[in-house]
Amino acid sequence: MATPTEGGEITRQMVADYVDDCITNSGHDLLSDFRNLWPYSHVQDYSYTKDNGLQWAGDGNIEEVMAIKYSTLGTWDVISQKCNQVCLYYGVRGQANYALCFPFGQGWGFATVNPKLWEDWDANDLRRKGSIIDCTDRSEMRLYTKGGGNASEETYYINKKHCPINVYTDNTHQNVVNYSVPLYNMSETNFQLNNTQDIILIRFADVLLMGAELDSPNAQAYLDRVRSRAGLQSVPATLDNIKKERRFELAFEGVRYYDLLRWHDERLITENQTDIQIYDRRVPVKKSITYRPETGGFLPIPLTEIQLSEGVLTQNAGWEGTDCYLE
Repeated sequence: MATPTEGGEITRQMVADYVDDCITNSGHDLLSDFRNLWPYSHVQDYSYTKDNGLQWAGDGNIEEVMAIKYSTLGTWDVISQKCNQVCLYYGVRGQANYALCFPFGQGWGFATVNPKLWEDWDANDLRRKGSIIDCTDRSEMRLYTKGGGNASEETYYINKKHCPINVYTDNTHQNVVNYSVPLYNMSETNFQLNNTQDIILIRFADVLLMGAELDSPNAQAYLDRVRSRAGLQSVPATLDNIKKERRFELAFEGVRYYDLLRWHDERLITENQTDIQIYDRRVPVKKSITYRPETGGFLPIPLTEIQLSEGVLTQNAGWEGTDCYLE
């Protein structure tokens, strides 16, 4: 395999070869069922898990290529011993009885799912229900109280991949605790300290789709592997089809925004977030987000960092003259 000499360039073909090598020789592979990637598949008392014969593969499984790990020693005092706050922020907000939301656990209700994603997603694709909680579906939750905790941007769809997951504490099915507590024999039961799920930064399905996008000789086979696992038929390995596949396979995994930027499809950021129906404390409201091309997709640099740099840093384009993000 070609490698760049000092001062040389890495070509597209080199990258494609590296990705092919990773796919062939890394030892990573797809799990047989996409849903076994996510902790809800650990809970056999959850009918969706039981009815579909799911079994969580656990953190560090064969499909994880790179991930952020979290401590089982959650504490308020030691910064290095923190639980997965990402899951906590996505969790179900303001419910009086979380046993009625089983197995989905408590959190702050941020970043609810855009209903357009649910609507655009093929209902025959098992990843749709495997990735999104429909709070109005009584087979998913026995009871979901709308507007709980004065929720301000509800859509009644929640990210299922990274929602805190509960198990019952006993056979009465009245009390719940995060699955990490019994799984890892944790003494800490505070919901803010015991989410331990890995945040996967790169997984093997992503690598397969990278190879397909890079026009590997195996591009069709790579795309077919991802779609076949989702119960879908083959489609031609065109860039448009690969873009669609990445949208659904990798939803909520932190890559969509950057995919749109690198494809120069920024217009979709605005199109897909225009006149979205949300609920502000149960009151229906339309919300829109407009992409600002003058920023290039970058956030502003905190003013304090610019000041501390003593002139080395200048504000990112499109944010000049603002005093956003002072801290």
